[in-house]
Amino acid sequence: MEFRPWSSGRIIYMPNKRLGGCAITFKPEALQSIGILEQITDKLASKKVPILLLKTSIGLKDAAEALIVLDLTGLDVNMEEIASEIMNIPLVTHVEILEPVTEGVMIDYVHFPPMIMGKRAILMRRTLFEAFVKQGYKQFGPIYSVMLYHIGFHIGVESFREHIAVVDGNKYQALKLAEAMFKHAGFGILETKLSVEKGLGKIRVYGSLECEVFKGADKPSSHFIRGIISGLVATLTGERREVEEVKCIATGDPYCEFYAKEVSK
Repeated sequence: MEFRPWSSGRIIYMPNKRLGGCAITFKPEALQSIGILEQITDKLASKKVPILLLKTSIGLKDAAEALIVLDLTGLDVNMEEIASEIMNIPLVTHVEILEPVTEGVMIDYVHFPPMIMGKRAILMRRTLFEAFVKQGYKQFGPIYSVMLYHIGFHIGVESFREHIAVVDGNKYQALKLAEAMFKHAGFGILETKLSVEKGLGKIRVYGSLECEVFKGADKPSSHFIRGIISGLVATLTGERREVEEVKCIATGDPYCEFYAKEVSK
């Protein structure tokens, strides 16, 4: 399978462009209706307005939302006119026009907080994650690797508990969900080859975000993600397992590889 980058968040950065946008709220019955988005895109197409971003969301109370960002560069059209036409579409209850926060930058400032599977979430760019990891080493020294491991461990425990709850206790399905969520969060591509009963086996992480920021190191550099994996395995089996990183992209390997084994006596 070929993986392709995905632009996350609700932001468009296109310098020297005249951007316009709006947030649309629908009636709950819109979730079961057909063709509402088509009506919106048809109106935009009739005005020859390019759509740069179109995202939909289901709220906690079954309220459907949509966010649209448009390229109005060189067009004799304004967002008030577009919003008015969208408002006339059946099942649309509200249209709020969004203004660029600065030239060429459109950010959704209407919706808060971001949610994943009904739980509040945050988005973190690589520069922020890199600061979180590297500045800790500068401040605390090598002991910070232990701190990162334990933070990751408890994240792994709590995350996998949620995964198990979502799939009604099926640990095989929980592992599949963990792999998908790990990738969705941007930590890397997780592949587990574990004994579900014993929690022993091999784990690979392709494109580890943590180890990517330490490329050129002379030893494996995964502590935070190794902790997440350890927490996952401990929750899977109910017992602690030793997780050792034997390959690492920081040292030039094509992927990071971990072995989960029984704790040494």
